[in-house]
Amino acid sequence: MTASWIVSGCSSSNGARDRAAVFAGSWYSGTEKELMAEVDGYLAQASLVGATDQPRPVALIAPHAGYRAAGTVTGYAYKAVQGIPYERVVVLALSHGYPFQGVSIDDVDSYTTPLGTVPLDIETCKKLREHPLVRYVPEANAQEHSLEIQIPFLQRALGHFKLIPITVGDMKDAEFKEVANLLKPLADEKTLFVASSDFTHFGPRFQYMPFRDNFQKNIALLDKSAVNAIIHLDVEGFNRVLEETQATICGRNPIRLLLMSLPANSEGCLVKYDTSGRIFGDPSNSVSYAAIVFRAYPDYLNETEQKTLLKFARDTIAAYLKGQPLPKIPPEQLTERLRKPSGAFVTIHVKEPYQLRGCIGSVYASRPLYEDVQENAINASTRDPRFRPMTPDELDNVQIEISVLSEMKTVNSYKDIVLGTHGIVLKKGMNRALFLPQVPWEVGWEIEETLSHLSQKAGLSADAWKEGATFEVFTAQVFHE
Repeated sequence: MTASWIVSGCSSSNGARDRAAVFAGSWYSGTEKELMAEVDGYLAQASLVGATDQPRPVALIAPHAGYRAAGTVTGYAYKAVQGIPYERVVVLALSHGYPFQGVSIDDVDSYTTPLGTVPLDIETCKKLREHPLVRYVPEANAQEHSLEIQIPFLQRALGHFKLIPITVGDMKDAEFKEVANLLKPLADEKTLFVASSDFTHFGPRFQYMPFRDNFQKNIALLDKSAVNAIIHLDVEGFNRVLEETQATICGRNPIRLLLMSLPANSEGCLVKYDTSGRIFGDPSNSVSYAAIVFRAYPDYLNETEQKTLLKFARDTIAAYLKGQPLPKIPPEQLTERLRKPSGAFVTIHVKEPYQLRGCIGSVYASRPLYEDVQENAINASTRDPRFRPMTPDELDNVQIEISVLSEMKTVNSYKDIVLGTHGIVLKKGMNRALFLPQVPWEVGWEIEETLSHLSQKAGLSADAWKEGATFEVFTAQVFHE
């Protein structure tokens, strides 16, 4: 199959309605043999990031630039799901050239690329389109690449599956929640979600130049501040980054909808990041690409448990500051996960302006989680030596965040540390220090810079980590009010 005879929206000889490839031969290879070799090559050069015994991915974020630019990063995303027998894939894409309200689902029977035809989950598509926010907008996807470009990677990584192609337009916050509630029941072990997005578009070509030097470092810092919110399903934090930086992340709406549709016990991991500025040697005009993999962890707290723990922390702080008896969690809400011994950190932020107000926690599991949260809620609000104790009149202007820590694991080398996913404990002699997973990305450090700061936090020289130090890592489920 070549690009010369591919026409969008044609019907096959048996009357089936097909959305044929538009960008084969331009954004990616146009013949079956070439495209198979191209995609397989990117998958082969990618490596799996993280432990091999993790749960199967529930979702990906993958770039939608042409394969020559973003194929390597895209390969890392799809490497995580290669060979897994998903029956259905929900792709959340965007319309670059045709603005519209709500979401659009193509009213066709299949999608075709040079690698073959992918059938739609027609029954589910029809049911979703019964909702007033969901319709078929032909102009939104007829000449749009952001959805189509995911299909060849899905074909080679998964083999057979049914597709639900969703193009996400503009919506109000309440409308995003409404559509997310439609999609949540689809998030089962046989379904993969994919959000299609590139990240920062920087330079005069894109009319976005928030800084004039250190392009690569500043772009990475900007992107990873967004990624840090994304991997913790923090829609509010993601929106705050976009508002404060005006970051040109084109797939912001597919990402928002994805984060609101996933199970509350999901967490993401950045598995690959790059920029066209580095790839092509022109940092003055650069597009960023990120591959993010989400997994649902059975031991993580569900949405109800998160809300219970956050309310408990707030009620504890309020009672302590007012000199009242400390609250208790009703027995019927005290689940096994809340009773399980776990380390936890309680972080308090002022909402306006958004800034740290206190953060104290326990590294190791020594008591039930709910007891640990209660004690550290008191500590973070009144005993953090960096801040004066809170007063009751501050309660309405703070946001409480809880980080529930996994068990510590010793790693053989600092090279096994995955920034943004792993919290780090550095030990050398009697000296030790800890960073939560989100810390390096909040300030833009790479691994060696992170370990230098961690050494100094432990009271050592900046290069003390290079010899004689040991490292423990942990993950954290992070959630806030």
